[in-house]
Amino acid sequence: MIPRHRRGPRRPVSVRRAVAQFAAGGLVAMAAVALIGSLLLREEGDAEATRDAKRLTTLAGRGIVEREITPAVRRGDPEALAELNRVVRRDVLTGGVVRVKVWDHTGRIIYSDEPRLIGARYGLDPDEVGILAVGGVEAELSDLTRPENRFERGSGDLLEVYMPLQPASGGPVLFETYRPTTAVNASAARLSRQFALPLIVGVLLLGILQIPLAWSMARRLREGQIQRERLLRKALAASDAERRRIAGSLHDGVVQDLAGVSYSLSATAGDQPATAAGALRDAASQVRNCIRRLRSALVDIYPPDLQRVGLEGSLQDLAAALREQGVETTLDVAGDIEVDPDTEVVVFRAAQEALRNVGKHARATRADVRVARENGKVVLEVRDDGRGFVAGDGSEESGEVDAEQVGQREDGHLGLVMLRDLAEDAGGTLSLHSSPGAGAMMRLEVPA
Repeated sequence: MIPRHRRGPRRPVSVRRAVAQFAAGGLVAMAAVALIGSLLLREEGDAEATRDAKRLTTLAGRGIVEREITPAVRRGDPEALAELNRVVRRDVLTGGVVRVKVWDHTGRIIYSDEPRLIGARYGLDPDEVGILAVGGVEAELSDLTRPENRFERGSGDLLEVYMPLQPASGGPVLFETYRPTTAVNASAARLSRQFALPLIVGVLLLGILQIPLAWSMARRLREGQIQRERLLRKALAASDAERRRIAGSLHDGVVQDLAGVSYSLSATAGDQPATAAGALRDAASQVRNCIRRLRSALVDIYPPDLQRVGLEGSLQDLAAALREQGVETTLDVAGDIEVDPDTEVVVFRAAQEALRNVGKHARATRADVRVARENGKVVLEVRDDGRGFVAGDGSEESGEVDAEQVGQREDGHLGLVMLRDLAEDAGGTLSLHSSPGAGAMMRLEVPA
């Protein structure tokens, strides 16, 4: 009998739900991409704004200030300094620059738009000394705690850009400009906005284009799941039909013939001499033992009528078959077990497969079968004290083992994989627990 799954079947995956989950995950991924992209764009905007500040400082220094650094300016001539100050205020300070300083190699400020700094001497940083020696343009956040920067402290955070100039005479000088970081940040934000919109639009378009593909994939997966369940039912039906055919053929053919042979031998023994009669009776006894083994095998091949015998009676037959193999077997079926025929079949098949594995693989001396009702579910537990088993990866750790991993081992247990699928299809679960050398336990839970 194949379960019709009137209760709690595993429903196929909804295409709408799968696509909705994909879309939600896509939105999260797109938001993460947009956020990371915005941060990268902002960082690149900051770098580009800094490069702009360096370019403007280079243009101002070499295009305007360098030719105005004369020997008179170096000497501190008031007229020369006034002329340089006029040029700086007209052509340099109008571009967002709040302070200009020109240093000689000794650390003396030979010019600044802040006249109180002119002539003062401060130590140059190693970076500034290096710039004077090898050239280049550097930018950094200005340290306003230093004494030479005391007049800029009311201007907020400043970006300090410095580079060497080569006047016509007198050796190189260090040219510095100071710009508010707010102006640099504004430039960076403007650059970021220019690229952020195309980035966001591109990510959204990518997500929209993927939705039809996700819909098609989810629909195919759903069709595949339905086909898989259909094939599973067909396989179980074919297996049941073949088991029924074999069991019927053995019961109605070989078993009946052997029963007839046993009766004939017993009857013939009464008319024979003592020696021959004893041999005939022994032969009749052996035939009856063969009949009992065949009947046990018939129970294993195809279950009895569960609706007629009941779950407990059918499990008793399974336990008796295992006892025939020398394994002490106990059965505990709770009195309040009332389940539909479909659930009975699932429970019986699980017990049948578990006890078959105990007899063939476990090398156990004892097996305990328990059926109970817990939290609205029928629970089957089959425990043994055998050698146990390990996971498919070779791990010998105790604990839960996947049925498919066990099924992949050389010694079989492929029925466990089908049982797991059958349990899930009925809305339940199948779990295996084992400790190598300390037995195993199979637990089935299905809705009652």
